[in-house]
Amino acid sequence: MRYWPETATAVTVRRVGKDDCEVAAPFGLGDLLTLVLRPTPHFVCEKRHVCEDRVRSKQRTCSWALLRKEAD
Repeated sequence: MRYWPETATAVTVRRVGKDDCEVAAPFGLGDLLTLVLRPTPHFVCEKRHVCEDRVRSKQRTCSWALLRKEAD
């Protein structure tokens, strides 16, 4: 997950037993919960265009009105 493009998408959840779940979020849950699109450290510099292209192609900001990109 540390090589996933955005911090908010670098999250996995799996069921543990009948009533529990386990969350793995190497960059935390803050960006996901506050609806911020921010590149992971691996995509901050040379690969930043990958994140920007994904946002454009998936039209995430159109589909999610409260979603916002990290301020440049």
